This record gives sequence, C-alpha cells and structure tokens, in this order.
Amino acid sequence: MSSQTPRFVTALVALLALVAAPLCAGTIWIVDVNGGPGSDLLQIQDAVDIAVGGDTILVRSGTYLPFTIDAKPLVVSADVGAEVLFFSSNPISFVKNIPAGQRVVLSGLGPAPAILPAAVVRLEQNDGAVWLQDCHLRGMAQGLFGEPDIAGLSISECANVMVSDCTIAGVFAGSDDAGVEIESSKVAIHDSVIVGGKGSNGAAGLVDGSPGGAGLLVHSGQVYLSGSSVTGGTGGDGGPFEVVILCGNGGPGGTALVLGDGQPQVTLRDTTLTAGPGGGADALCDPGPEGLVTEISSGSLDTLPGDARSFSMTSPVRELETITVTFTGAPGELAFGLLSSGPSLQFTFGSLGGAFLLASPFQAILLGVLDGNGELSFTTSTVDPFGPGVLPLTLHAQAAFQGGGEVALSGGRALVLLDDSTP
Repeated sequence: MSSQTPRFVTALVALLALVAAPLCAGTIWIVDVNGGPGSDLLQIQDAVDIAVGGDTILVRSGTYLPFTIDAKPLVVSADVGAEVLFFSSNPISFVKNIPAGQRVVLSGLGPAPAILPAAVVRLEQNDGAVWLQDCHLRGMAQGLFGEPDIAGLSISECANVMVSDCTIAGVFAGSDDAGVEIESSKVAIHDSVIVGGKGSNGAAGLVDGSPGGAGLLVHSGQVYLSGSSVTGGTGGDGGPFEVVILCGNGGPGGTALVLGDGQPQVTLRDTTLTAGPGGGADALCDPGPEGLVTEISSGSLDTLPGDARSFSMTSPVRELETITVTFTGAPGELAFGLLSSGPSLQFTFGSLGGAFLLASPFQAILLGVLDGNGELSFTTSTVDPFGPGVLPLTLHAQAAFQGGGEVALSGGRALVLLDDSTP
C-alpha cells in the first residue's frame, strides 16, 4: 500500500460524486436462494423478469438456476464476498438483444461446482454493451444433457463486449469445446485466463483419446487481449489396457488460439499463448502430442509491444464503506482515473495504446505517480454523494498511464455503488 497524500483520495471521492450526481438510479433487487432477511426473490431469473431497464440485481451466496436477459439493460452483481454458483440440467445463461446505447453488467458470477459444467454464458445479437468482470465460467459437454459442445463463453453478433479478471474454460472433462468462442463481434479481454476443454478419454481397449479444445476460437470479428493467458485444452487419455484388447493412445492437445475463415482481426498485448498438453496413455501406448500455439485460416494476428497495465477497484461498495483502488504499470508513470456513466469500445493501437472503454462524456483526473514497484494503491471510505435513501448506480471506470511520451490503457471495471441502507 503506497503512502499517497490525502489529495489523491479526496480527488477520487470528488470525482465519484461529480460523475454520479447527474445520473438516475434504478431499483435494487436482492436475490437470496435461502430467503434471508432483506431479500426480495429466490432466483436471479425472478429478479430479471420483474426488473426494468437500469435496475440492479444483487445476488447473495448460494447455488442458482441460470437466467436469460433479453433486451433489458441490467446489472447483475454478486454481493461483497458472495459465492454465486450455478447448477442445472441446462446450465446456460443468455444475454441477448440489448439495444444500442444500453448496457448489461455481469459481475462476480461463478465459480461452477467441480462435478458439472454449470456456468455457461452466451452473448447473442447485442448492439449495446456487455461487461463481464470477476466471473468464473466453464463449458458444457456434448451429450451430457442432450446439448452440443458449448464454450464457457460464446459471443455472437455483439458490438461491444469487455471481459476483465475472468477465468473461462471449456468443460473439465469429456469434450473438445473451446474456452471462449467469438463470431462477428467486437471484444476486449483484459487480465483473464482462458483454457480449452479437455478431450474425451478413450474407452477400454483400442480407443484413442479425443483432441483437447481450442483456448480461444475466433471465427470473425475484432478481438483485443491484454495481460491474459490462453491455453489449449488437454487431450483425452487413451483407453486403458485390457488383457485381450490393447490400449488406446492419448489425444493431441488443443490449440491455444484459432483464427477461423471469417477474416478475424486479433491483437495481443502481453498475452501468453500456450499449446495444450497431450493426453496420457498406458505404458504400451503413446501419450498424445502437444497441441499448436496458433492455427490461422484467415485474417490477421498482431502483437503490440510493451506490458499490460492493470487497474482494480472494489465493487460492489456501499456508501460509507471502504473502497480500494490499485493501479499497476511501470515505475514512475502517471496514473489517471477515468470514470463515465456508460461504456464504449474503441481500439486505439497508436499513441493511445489499447482499448478505450468509456462513453463520452467522461471525467479524468491525475491520481499520482507509480512507485518503484510500478504500483499506486490506496484505501478510503466513500462519502454519501447521493443523499439518504437514494437507489444504486453503476459507473464505468478505466485507468490511463502516461510515461515516456506514450499513454497506455488498462481494462475496465464496473463500479456498483449501493445505498448504505442496502441490507
């Protein structure tokens, strides 16, 4: 924790109040599957159905059914410290048909239970923005519930998607699905871990394991990854040895990054691509070969120089509670905090390096200089900028770092601000 002067804290709090003041808050719906004190509903879908655009759904710890948000701009956030799990025979949550100029935020959803791939998100035909942060998603295997292979996160025909601080994987065993699959969409991925699904194991005897899934499969669209890692899935194990029938070989590992036939444009900064390991086999058979790092059928793959920059901020936070803000970059850089009431997505790979994620108008203020470890961090209590009894607001935040004549951008954070009366 760096020892910054009080003016930095004062500036941040004033900036929050300045941006939040003109906004119109919605209603908060508290979801608790256990029906605890102060809760409104038992399931997330119940809250989605009753909510109107601009409302916030706050979810307490528990195991929930998946949900569908259709043409309704909402914020769905786990409460502070809550573990929100999903379990269902059809564990797919959808966000679709969000109009242009509107947004959906999903924050703190997952991790899925280990025994089933129960946290799948599909984003479809959204002209508006969708932000995912602090989510843990896992794909679903073919045939398990009569469904085809489904990636942990599927994005199709979406104009503005931001993924930050998420862990996303294909199914943990028995499928060759990708961790993330993207088609005809514009996507920025920051500070996230993506892993392809593990291939199916061979049955006893002469049955080879199947290939591992791709980490990231981009059919078409524009995708930017910063500060992330992408790994192909592990190949399935070969069938075990039997006395009469010999064993099977291990399946090949999955490819880290696959560019399909739709001329996708993928840009990387400080992102690691790792081939998936091959599947195992009994001593008389061969383990699977390692997968590939990339497979490119069309389009372009570019790598930007320099390190990723990161930015974190406590969310959700109630009025008068503490908020921690951390900037990470190169020592001596100037750190700026940026705040807006809404998201945008513009790729700026020139002098302004990265993805600019905020809609106009936005507020920017210098918060300090990164220390010798490349960090600026402080914790403070929020003030009550809304007055008593005012309902929640969600702001969109990003950091900019200036040094050596260049400006670098971090990923985004949705800051869910709650009234201090929220139970």
